[in-house]
Amino acid sequence: MSQMNFKEIAYNNKNNRKLSDFTKKGDNSSTKDVINQLIDEIQEYVSEENKDSNIIYEIQTGKKEKKVLENIIDDFLSQNVKAQGFPKEQIKKKIVDVMVGWERLQPLIESDEKITEISTNEDLEVIKRIKGQDILTNISFESDEELEQFIKNISIRTGEKLNRDKCIMDGYDPVYNIRINAGIYGSPIRKGEVVRKPYFTLRLFPKKQLTADDLIRNGTFTTSIYKFFKEIVEDSTIVIVGEPEAGKTTLLDILQGLKDKMRRTIIIQEEPELKNKNKNSVYFVTRKKASDEDNRKTYDMAEFAKIATRFAGKDVVIGEVRDKEAWWLYRLIDMGYKAIYTIHGSSCKGGLEQTQFLMSLVNPNMTYSQLMKKVCDSIDFVIYISNKKVIDIAEVRGYDRENEEPSLNYIFRLRTDKNNDFYWKEGSISEEFKEQLKLRKKLKERRV
Repeated sequence: MSQMNFKEIAYNNKNNRKLSDFTKKGDNSSTKDVINQLIDEIQEYVSEENKDSNIIYEIQTGKKEKKVLENIIDDFLSQNVKAQGFPKEQIKKKIVDVMVGWERLQPLIESDEKITEISTNEDLEVIKRIKGQDILTNISFESDEELEQFIKNISIRTGEKLNRDKCIMDGYDPVYNIRINAGIYGSPIRKGEVVRKPYFTLRLFPKKQLTADDLIRNGTFTTSIYKFFKEIVEDSTIVIVGEPEAGKTTLLDILQGLKDKMRRTIIIQEEPELKNKNKNSVYFVTRKKASDEDNRKTYDMAEFAKIATRFAGKDVVIGEVRDKEAWWLYRLIDMGYKAIYTIHGSSCKGGLEQTQFLMSLVNPNMTYSQLMKKVCDSIDFVIYISNKKVIDIAEVRGYDRENEEPSLNYIFRLRTDKNNDFYWKEGSISEEFKEQLKLRKKLKERRV
């Protein structure tokens, strides 16, 4: 992973700092100057005290606690005469936010508003998303250059190094559980060649792991649906379909948590977002090139799925299927694995069709019908979730050749009653599949 030295971090953060948080009404410029000076000196002090280690990098990547840095800052403030009479706790919080946090975005990230996304617009203003609604904040950047520097700073924690040749990044902050996508200008000759304006989009995941009880209280599903999940999850292959921010990963985590903790499970993700891990799992996370100078071997999800064909596993979990790993996932299911994975789509049928399309990237000569039959033969249930609410749960009965589409038997469907309140219309699993489930459970009990 690429690492910045302390002086570089201190310099970058110094250029990105706003100190209005510290100054009270009536404070004069000399007070602000002293506070500025204190923060610069603290950064230098941290650099000198830890010149032989990489404490900032380790905190930013979740390997050390922020408390380590806080103790160093306390040390400095207690010895510095200039610090007397100033709000030490506020100064400490600010310097921690600047060096290992999210600087001006920190109040949003620590907010109790249930913010799910933070992004910028072309006017360099910051937008927050709450319950699906985008709201303009009072936070902004003064110039493209300031925003670019901020983006370069946050790229440190992902292990990537942005420059004019590598100007778009995907990453993850394990400390705050944030998925990061950001971009800066490309070619120095034609600034807008890759992106017209520097930008970032941050996906914020829940600060605490949500439980099934939380989701029932939130109306994501009912106790009846949860009971159904418990009945099928151990012996079925399940697809979770939904749009971005629908709640797919959270639901995947809940389903994975219902399984036997000693089932041999292969978990494959782009970022380590899943919290429920059993005691007998192999956990793969993709690795990309951090920069053009990075000579390490890269690993994508398709390669991990291919590697998993050599394991004697029982289950495979893929955080999100979005490329050629779909074919190797099918191979694993065909070998006898039970799978749970998420995929983008806007219906149960749409999720199956998206799986078929991604499989065609590896096998372009196979027809739609050939690939869709493989998809329908390998998947037992599809769950469609939207806006943090389970909409449909369907049993996959097979491929309807006559109509050239999946044959689905809906078990639960979200509807509204005459008072415009939500309710789930309930069906039932086919008798044929009930027999299959009984047989699978019986075979599992058999020990030879």
